[in-house]
Amino acid sequence: PRLLGIDPKWGVAGITVAAGLAGWLEFELLRRALTLRLGRVDMPDRTLAILWGGAATAAALAWGVRLLNAEAPMLVRTGLVLGIYGMTYWLVTWKAGIPEAVELRKRVFRRPR
Repeated sequence: PRLLGIDPKWGVAGITVAAGLAGWLEFELLRRALTLRLGRVDMPDRTLAILWGGAATAAALAWGVRLLNAEAPMLVRTGLVLGIYGMTYWLVTWKAGIPEAVELRKRVFRRPR
């Protein structure tokens, strides 16, 4: 960043953007390779909408928890944010009937024999 005349704190943002772009590039290359081997595999629009909606809802709630607990120690705040995000995403997908979330509920909450 200094060589480009940019404040050094933006270096972290640059690394994050580069990692995100690299991740999407890798995803696309893997997807193409799998399509060549397996043929086209699509996800139903309804399932895709549920997954994205669940992720957005979970992110919004986690962000609110982060703001409400701004004064809490970092480790506590991190646990709360990740816990709220994970539970919200799982609840949304479970209630919507996503098979993997339903199966997770069965495994976690099964009754001992």
